[in-house]
Amino acid sequence: MCQVIFLRAVNVGGANRCQPAAIAKQLGKFGIINIGAVGTFVVCEDVSESVLRAAIAKKLPFKCEIMICPARDIIKLAAKNPFSQQPAGPNITRFVNILAKRLQGHCDREQIRFGPLSPADESDQLPRQDRETPRRASDNTQLEYDRESCENSPTGSVTTKYGME
Repeated sequence: MCQVIFLRAVNVGGANRCQPAAIAKQLGKFGIINIGAVGTFVVCEDVSESVLRAAIAKKLPFKCEIMICPARDIIKLAAKNPFSQQPAGPNITRFVNILAKRLQGHCDREQIRFGPLSPADESDQLPRQDRETPRRASDNTQLEYDRESCENSPTGSVTTKYGME
């Protein structure tokens, strides 16, 4: 079964620098294929997750979260084409967050609405009066959240997975 490996916050803003292509070459016995410069790999050899995790961690000059998931999950996500009904354009950035763990019981007041940005109507208001002003997640998404309910989340921010249930 093929697996996809994500290294968190690698080669971002000059921090956590490494050479993923060199790591893939050094771990060639596992059949690791490097995808880009940000620490994404594909492995189709029959190797356990724990062995992969340990081997990659040894090659990194810093501590890093290593997330490994079955490639079939990524294929299912892409097949759903979660952005197919959304507008496209040069000012629109689409992204998917891959979480190491499911968020449970956090940010329960988060609201995401697709469509042109506009002030929230009364029916969409959050229950607390001290809520943050709307944040723009992209040109076509409006995100509102209650600071108090989200500041203690494991990620320290509002995180949303699109296209996966």
